[in-house]
Amino acid sequence: MLKWCSAALVALVLPAWLAAGSVSAPDLAGLIHQGDQAYAQRFSIAADKPQEFFTAYLPLLRQGIQAYQQAVPLLGTLPVQSQAHVYDRLAQLDNELSKLLTKQAEIEPVLLAGKAAAIASMKLHPGFNEKNLVATLKFVDDVAPLSWGANNWGTWLGFHPLQGLSEVGQVQAMYQRAVAVNEGYWGGSPQNSLGSLLAGLGNLRGAKTHFERAIALDPDYLENYVVYVQYFGFSHDLFSGALTGVRQGQEQFVQDKLNFVLSTPIEPTHPLWSWIAKHEARELLDQFHKFKG
Repeated sequence: MLKWCSAALVALVLPAWLAAGSVSAPDLAGLIHQGDQAYAQRFSIAADKPQEFFTAYLPLLRQGIQAYQQAVPLLGTLPVQSQAHVYDRLAQLDNELSKLLTKQAEIEPVLLAGKAAAIASMKLHPGFNEKNLVATLKFVDDVAPLSWGANNWGTWLGFHPLQGLSEVGQVQAMYQRAVAVNEGYWGGSPQNSLGSLLAGLGNLRGAKTHFERAIALDPDYLENYVVYVQYFGFSHDLFSGALTGVRQGQEQFVQDKLNFVLSTPIEPTHPLWSWIAKHEARELLDQFHKFKG
């Protein structure tokens, strides 16, 4: 990835009309408060189905992103911890937005913006150097940009597998550092994500260790079960990653885990990701029945 100066970062993560300076500088504290408020409303949305939650939360998600984006060019006046809060939230919310979009043309720039925000957060750590990313990750001790940044980068590389051949090592290093800093972050997501990456590279034995560790860290985080099933219950096309069938002998494993996800109440700490897990579990179970006839 290119080294971002502040102007380049603003151009990437801000709408063009704002990056061009066509509006007066708004109140920084107010912008961050708006972003935090939009983020917090995920905890009060009442829904009975995934799509109901997604429909209610999507405009709030966009509001949060917009508020944090508008704060970016003003962050230099804040303490480093407050700057990191904004960048980390942008990295997370961009990743979440990518989950709710359906068109690749819309998803890719969101993922790149999330990756850029994570890199900007990591640059707040003295010693980190993006040009020497793997060797200097040891200076980053904030798990959020490591985890969300790797998620955004890795998902984007899924659309560009040839580029992924040369960059996947950096994504893996970010996940490994996230595990070292705080493996239990966000329901054990660093372990879960590292397992996903290894499984995608064909290392199922190594992946299984990480999947099971993620579940042990947070058995209530439903996404851990869905990803485990996705890789161990189904076979995949080596190039596209598309599901090609149910692995022999894994039929009961698939049904048990997915039905568990579908029948478990929404986990209050991570409501959005509980609904995402339920949505994905339903899709996987439907695919299971198609494969089994």
